[in-house]
Amino acid sequence: YKIRILGKSMRSIKDYASFVGQRKILITIFVLIILCSVAFQTLPNRIYENMLDLRFGFNYSDVLYTVNSLGEEGRETYILASLILDTIFPILYVSFFLGIYSFLEIKRNVWYLLPVLVGISDILENIQISLIMMASVIEISNEQIFFASFSNQVKWILCSISLIILLFGLIKKFGKTSNI
Repeated sequence: YKIRILGKSMRSIKDYASFVGQRKILITIFVLIILCSVAFQTLPNRIYENMLDLRFGFNYSDVLYTVNSLGEEGRETYILASLILDTIFPILYVSFFLGIYSFLEIKRNVWYLLPVLVGISDILENIQISLIMMASVIEISNEQIFFASFSNQVKWILCSISLIILLFGLIKKFGKTSNI
């Protein structure tokens, strides 16, 4: 039963990948990713430069520095950006990865799961960081920070693997072998 559900899920993921793998849709998603990236960089209160999401892991002192640097207004904006803008962003980049994988005709089903897992870990990270930003400094627990940082590291590791697969797919599809 579980295998049948996984098979249907993989078919759905690959069908979606095939849909977003069309050139016009890929270009549209790419433009939206760029616009979303610009939106992050233009957030007020120096949020972009203090985003925990951009680090590979963080600890209590990193969180404390970010909380103090942002101030109350910055924390509120960070929460909104994390729950709105940084929920749209993973949907876009997961769609882009899946579309490129389909466009490159990557065959192995497991590779299509990686971008989905990246997106899930990113959204989990966003929720956890938002909870941290909502809490007062003395309410922030080491366990909260550990789980948020762990989600962050899983996101970056899976994202790196996804990029490597994308690069190998590009080389395989467009690389020219020389007879030297």
